[in-house]
Amino acid sequence: MDTTTLILATTFAPFAGFVIAILFLHRAPQLAQVVVTASAAVALGGAVQLWLNGPAEPLRYLWFTSGAIDLYFGFLLDGLNLMFGVAVALITLCVIVYSIGYMADDPSKTRYFALLAFFEWAMLSFVYAVDLLQSFIFWELVGLASFFLIGFWYQKPSAAEAARKAFLMTRIGDVGLLIGVLLVMMTAGHFDIPGLLDPDVGLVTRLAPATLTAITLLIFVGIVGKSAQFPLHTWLPDA
Repeated sequence: MDTTTLILATTFAPFAGFVIAILFLHRAPQLAQVVVTASAAVALGGAVQLWLNGPAEPLRYLWFTSGAIDLYFGFLLDGLNLMFGVAVALITLCVIVYSIGYMADDPSKTRYFALLAFFEWAMLSFVYAVDLLQSFIFWELVGLASFFLIGFWYQKPSAAEAARKAFLMTRIGDVGLLIGVLLVMMTAGHFDIPGLLDPDVGLVTRLAPATLTAITLLIFVGIVGKSAQFPLHTWLPDA
């Protein structure tokens, strides 16, 4: 199987599981969990095969053009991306398998398994993103999936409040991340991650140390919020 087919199967299998479960299997929760488990297994198989194949050239598809700026949707397949792709797919499959028993008597488990599939699709798409704007979009979708999973039992006031708190706290971090991404665009003129990291013409060689430090710290603020680090950590105990 070629690289393009593998990466598409890896990233879009969970999305297919989400769509099938949420649209067609409301009255068939057992089948929904089978479909989502199968989609996660396909994603893991694809991620492992990509990792075994080793690093490959990035895959880019022109998304749209705005003036002199070309925005791409694609997949970055270097050693770090491939390793984290396997980690995400493996952990998600383990969570899904564990949840089969944990959620056995829950009447809304179709929605739960569909949300897990959506979460995996967003996370894998973030991990393999070739473009910084693409990364930010899927970063936000990961946050959206987290919001719905934290508030899954929304009938409980504590769950609904925890979901709102997590959403608001992580948005604070994401504002910093967005500003950092926009600064990258203003200084580099593009969002292409391999180009930004190029040792000859990338950000490190083109920017003043103060500007590079500011961008790094702003992006770090987003990471602090999502990973519940001090001082944006208070949402995690409630979640």
